[in-house]
Amino acid sequence: MSAARTEPAETAPTRPDRHLLRWLLTWARPYRGRIVWAIALVLAGSAMQVAGPLITAAAIDLYLRPEAGASAQTVLHFLEALNLPSQGGAGLATLAGLFLVSVLGSAVLLILQARTMLMTGQLVMRDLRDAL
Repeated sequence: MSAARTEPAETAPTRPDRHLLRWLLTWARPYRGRIVWAIALVLAGSAMQVAGPLITAAAIDLYLRPEAGASAQTVLHFLEALNLPSQGGAGLATLAGLFLVSVLGSAVLLILQARTMLMTGQLVMRDLRDAL
């Protein structure tokens, strides 16, 4: 007994329907504050994620391989401007702490962003259901 296999029909890529998008955006309009907040969280989270590799590079250039480049010198001046330890083991520990803050901060921002967008989507769908 063999089951007939059916291949999915190939469909041509569709263009976004501007009318449908405009209609959906009218339902999202009451929640634009939440949407702006989510975008701000995305931008802040992206900045935190970019900081991690920069901190790692500065730690390598300043403390593990002391041939500091221009970017490492910028980090060194930043640490000194904030009166944070920048010499020897204390400087490396400071960068490790900053790295930890960037990792934890980006995780928290990612959770907040996901929660905000999920709740906003649920609220928009509730409004759509109520209107029907």
